[in-house]
Amino acid sequence: MRDPAPQTPDRRDVVLDRPGPSSPWLRNPRFTEEGTLRSQELTESGERRDMALYALLSTD
Repeated sequence: MRDPAPQTPDRRDVVLDRPGPSSPWLRNPRFTEEGTLRSQELTESGERRDMALYALLSTD
């Protein structure tokens, strides 16, 4: 029977909170690079959307 209340935190929680040496983010540079590129794309598209909204709202 499993221990109903394990004393150690879940490994996934630890990795999500702060990446350690065992984190896939640090072990796989391609994964990190793709994540960085994707976040840059999202930021750029968000900035374009914000500029378009500002242009619409600022017209009289």
